[in-house]
Amino acid sequence: QVHGNCMQIKVRPNSSIPEFNLQFDPGNSVFLLRQVISKEINVSLPSLYLCYDQEMLEDQDTLEDYGMQEGAVVYCVVKPVVSNYLLAKLEDGTEVEVNFHQSDTVKKIKRIVAERAFGKRCKLSLVYNGTTMKDAKELREYKVKSKEKISVIRSCA
Repeated sequence: QVHGNCMQIKVRPNSSIPEFNLQFDPGNSVFLLRQVISKEINVSLPSLYLCYDQEMLEDQDTLEDYGMQEGAVVYCVVKPVVSNYLLAKLEDGTEVEVNFHQSDTVKKIKRIVAERAFGKRCKLSLVYNGTTMKDAKELREYKVKSKEKISVIRSCA
């Protein structure tokens, strides 16, 4: 949503990207500003945070909520998105690296491993800490941590 009341703000990325000016409506959300800036500096939205007056800006707020005026300086903080990964150890000793989130289901991990390791859908069993993992359960239920190994047992049709 654009309100049409633009003001100039100065954007200072925290990297080798030079600062630049941007026309932006102070009634628009911080989320919209983050979207515009992420495209402008080619940084993924989840890794981009904005600060003004030593305060981290919240997506749901507007620039007006922070009292920004013409010429305000917004600082960009780019934090890499850290992804967890596990090592799916196949019966022949080969390991397949799989990025995961704690909310991923065992079924999803099985599908990824089957496609990467065997190039086709296979019936797999995953074993973690001596327990056969159930398809519907999320990885957090097994307390899987990044860089840990899960054994893969395969029976392809």
